[in-house]
Amino acid sequence: MERKRFGEILVEAGVLTQPNLERALALQAKKGERLGKILEELELISEKDITLVLAHQYGLQAVSKLAERPVSESTLHLLDAQTALDRLVFPLRRTEKDLFLAVVNPADQDVFESLSHQLNLRIVPFLTTPTEIQSAVRRHYFGETVGALNERWRILLVGPDNMLAQEIRQALTAEGYELFVGEDLAEGLRAVLRHSPHLVLVDTAMTQMDGFEMVQILQSNDVTRKIPLIAVTGTPSLEEEVDLLDGGYFDYLGAPLPTARLLARTKRALVVTYGKVDETLDV
Repeated sequence: MERKRFGEILVEAGVLTQPNLERALALQAKKGERLGKILEELELISEKDITLVLAHQYGLQAVSKLAERPVSESTLHLLDAQTALDRLVFPLRRTEKDLFLAVVNPADQDVFESLSHQLNLRIVPFLTTPTEIQSAVRRHYFGETVGALNERWRILLVGPDNMLAQEIRQALTAEGYELFVGEDLAEGLRAVLRHSPHLVLVDTAMTQMDGFEMVQILQSNDVTRKIPLIAVTGTPSLEEEVDLLDGGYFDYLGAPLPTARLLARTKRALVVTYGKVDETLDV
């Protein structure tokens, strides 16, 4: 019997209407992205809905609260943190022959076969969400306390430690934001993985990195694609402004950079992305 299409199952489950499905399929044809990602971007369905529907479709069990589950060190050592994030998988438990693996995409057989061959274990998949994977990685690989990352707005500044960077850090810290830094692309990406920032400021003038490389990497991953990025640049021409916005940046900050402008643009990015910015975070 032919397996029903993902969109058809969503409609039958009552989580999506036929007109909205057709709208999403039309956009998918233009963008070439997976349907689930398109539906989330249009805010027609949540990642939890997608997981439940896929669990029904594939006859798999859905799992949650991965950050709170005990996982042995020997199990964690089967995969590194970057692999877990890149492939959107997380090791739950292993036996002599099997690895119980939380996954986001049950149809990604290439990943299962690769891991099975690499570890010489049979992969037993359980379904979860990208957010669950990210939380589990932070907790189990980096030792973050469950819930600790919901206390303050976190901002990552990627670029050289120059006078401008110091002024930005001082201004945002004084405003109550929690600041993290990465002086190049590699450090920036590790900081994203470890600290899960709500906003990333990227100095596009850094010598060892193309200004759009960070955007492309973050937006290609389901876990990080919603994080807004603001380019910190010199005095851009109209053409450069257009390139920055078309290239995926939420906004840009050019020279000169008064504190009031920095704070206003920062707050605007957070409000637009997450809603009202106040002292209590639940994003």
